[in-house]
Amino acid sequence: LPILVFAGLWGAGCGPESAGRAAFAVRDSAGVRIVDYQTLDAAPRFEVVDPPVVDLGGISGEAAIEFYQVTSGDFLSDGSFVVVNAGSEEVRLFGADGETLASYGTLGDGPGEFRRLVAVDAGPGDSVFAYDAGRRRLTVLTPALEFARLVSFQGDYRNLELGGVFANGDVLLVDNGYAQDSTQVTQQQFYGRYVLVDAVGQPIDSVGLYPWFTLELGESGTDLRGIRVLLDDPAARDASGDVLWIGSRKRHEIEGRDAGGTLRLLLRWPAMDRSVTPEDIEEWKRARLAEVAPSRLEAVRTQLDLAPFSPVFPTHGGILAGSADELWLQEYRRPGDRGGQVWRVFERDGALRAVVELPEGATVLGVRE
Repeated sequence: LPILVFAGLWGAGCGPESAGRAAFAVRDSAGVRIVDYQTLDAAPRFEVVDPPVVDLGGISGEAAIEFYQVTSGDFLSDGSFVVVNAGSEEVRLFGADGETLASYGTLGDGPGEFRRLVAVDAGPGDSVFAYDAGRRRLTVLTPALEFARLVSFQGDYRNLELGGVFANGDVLLVDNGYAQDSTQVTQQQFYGRYVLVDAVGQPIDSVGLYPWFTLELGESGTDLRGIRVLLDDPAARDASGDVLWIGSRKRHEIEGRDAGGTLRLLLRWPAMDRSVTPEDIEEWKRARLAEVAPSRLEAVRTQLDLAPFSPVFPTHGGILAGSADELWLQEYRRPGDRGGQVWRVFERDGALRAVVELPEGATVLGVRE
């Protein structure tokens, strides 16, 4: 898996197809800025087609730039960047020119080791926060990837994920696994509790509950050993600077919150047809089965044939907070859609800045202005 770094994004490729910014209406409700769009397509459109300024990975013979299971990444202020290579339980640091600068971690339970390293985020002063889901703790590193301290999360947590790190060192945790009472007897919705903690892991406040996944229950409605509903993605979120972006993927709406969790902005756009067709389901299954080892093919095929599917697609894909606190919002692609990912970039005030098309197979791990 290669790591690509592009420069001059707004001038990359074929350039914008339209000038200016998309029109929107703004109103205020109890101190919350509400931004309503009639369309998300009337904005400058950029296609990334120029060669990257840094290209790492592939079959190089150099272990430091060979990657397996890259799950997370972020930029530091000088243009250097860190990535998680989960296959080796390492955080790796590269210069802005792609030079290998440092690495930290290996598999294990001792000092400098991780049990299940899944995420990395840049913190205050270019410190690096590495989250080990297997041990439910953060390892805080210096900008040179030297050990600084550990932050463990004690308490009544269930299934913790790292949601992001703010400029003041506070951390957003996502604690998944909460079920709410439901009037439905055939399904149960589970939620993640979004929690703010300080730099030493002490809880500050709870932001709220957001969708995690839906379970199809037995006929009695009491069998919690049911089957997870597919195409029902969890809420997306990211924090950076002093802003937190959250999208439930069930509404045509994104929340913008400050570092204290207070709602400051609602970004909305018109509903679109998200109906899942039988053809969509078959195409989704085909793509998943293509990734399965031959020895497991029939077993996985049987599981997919028994699995329930959501009747509608998510309203959007992933979310990233850029270094200038801007929102990067990924367009959800239907099964079988060709081409690369499409991301829409919004200013902190909700103004749509651009639509960015990536090369096929590429995704965004981090953004630096």
